[in-house]
Amino acid sequence: MMQNVDIAIIGGGMVGLTLAAALADTELRIAVIEGQLPDETLAELPDLRVSALSRASERILRRVGAWSGIESRRLSPY
Repeated sequence: MMQNVDIAIIGGGMVGLTLAAALADTELRIAVIEGQLPDETLAELPDLRVSALSRASERILRRVGAWSGIESRRLSPY
């Protein structure tokens, strides 16, 4: 089905979803396009990937309301 949107964000990872959250309070019509369904079995296991975030990234994530969720899940200095 074809939809008209103002902004199409390709990728539902950390960056794509942060951009979508930052634009959520605008009047823009936004679509996040992700090619893979989430793997529900992985939600129970710890994710062994590492993401290094700068202070600027922390400020952005705080602004969109995502930092508290990150902070509550295995956040540690690297």
